[in-house]
Amino acid sequence: MKSIVKLNILGIVLLFFILSLESIQIKAQSVNIDKTAYKNVKSAKILVSQDFGKASNVSFPVESWILQIFTPLNISSTAEKYDMIVSVEIKGEALWKNYSETNSNNETIVKTHYTGAFIRACVTFSLSDNQKITKTYENKIEPLDMFFDIRNPYKSPENLYSTPNDAPFENACLLPVYKAIYFCVYHTFGISPLVQDLEIKKNFTFSDQEKRSAAAEILGEVKDPTAIDPLIKSIEKGRDNKSLKKAILLIQDKSAFDPLSNALQSSNSETRTIAATGLGNLKDTRAVKQLISTLNDEDLSVREAAAEALGTLKDTSAVEPLINALNTNIKSHAIEALGDIEDARAVEPLIIELNKGNIQSVAKALGKIKDPRAVEPLIKELKKGNIRDVAEALGKIKDTR
Repeated sequence: MKSIVKLNILGIVLLFFILSLESIQIKAQSVNIDKTAYKNVKSAKILVSQDFGKASNVSFPVESWILQIFTPLNISSTAEKYDMIVSVEIKGEALWKNYSETNSNNETIVKTHYTGAFIRACVTFSLSDNQKITKTYENKIEPLDMFFDIRNPYKSPENLYSTPNDAPFENACLLPVYKAIYFCVYHTFGISPLVQDLEIKKNFTFSDQEKRSAAAEILGEVKDPTAIDPLIKSIEKGRDNKSLKKAILLIQDKSAFDPLSNALQSSNSETRTIAATGLGNLKDTRAVKQLISTLNDEDLSVREAAAEALGTLKDTSAVEPLINALNTNIKSHAIEALGDIEDARAVEPLIIELNKGNIQSVAKALGKIKDPRAVEPLIKELKKGNIRDVAEALGKIKDTR
């Protein structure tokens, strides 16, 4: 009986293993696309399916979203004699919470408001030879924990978000739909359409911002180093650049060194900050000299990013400049960087900082360096009651005293 159970378990494990291999294979096939097959695409049949559950009145102009991206590629929409089929399937659900309200009679009334939404968007590009690419993204807006009318907090919001149709579907829908479209576009028509949509245009709307964010996120996911330059240029011209900066940091290719190095000379402090961080992530020691100079940048955020990057690169030529930075307003970042580099020259300056009361950060740094000269000063702090970080540092140094 035990042997049968074991065989059943092994069979289940083997089945899961095979299924996982199949899923990995399918995923790999979805990006193994012959882009030359799409060069002659001039028309597309666009099929859109939208299902938002109980929110029967919700619908979005998805075809026009696609055509905005296709128009610069000279691809038109048609129902006959098409070169490609574009299928978009969107499924959504209104998310709700119950909120307590007090009426005019001072009675507590519980009402349901649909302040959240879940979206799953699947996009497929198919050619007549059965070559296709498919991508799915999801997005979820959690229902609000507290609810009131932001236009009038003292008024009962009884008519706001009171039905599934009122749920914030558009806010939840734009990003996953655009991401799925851009993923397929990148793997079939290349990077150009995504780069074009990074630009800030006149009368920029929320929809345009989500479109821009989606293009940036896909460029980060595919880690295309040729995207660095346009992402940097877009940051300098735009606003709300979080997704663009994240994309830059995801692209850790050596060929990104030159554009990031050039960006460190930008007049835009936000650009210089992300460039410094990006150079650190590349782990290319060619950046050390430039980052050391950047420790004197006029902008605080840039100086902090340069110190962090030098810590990431762990090049010992940065030790003295970082020791000098202990006397500036990037002290905490310099302490952490010195700990990351683990050079013994930093021990005495760090002990001075320990005596000044910078216990937590300095103890961590000294613990990384593991120099026995730090033991006595750390024991003194331990006796003062500064236990946690100091004890951890002493444990790493492993001195028998």
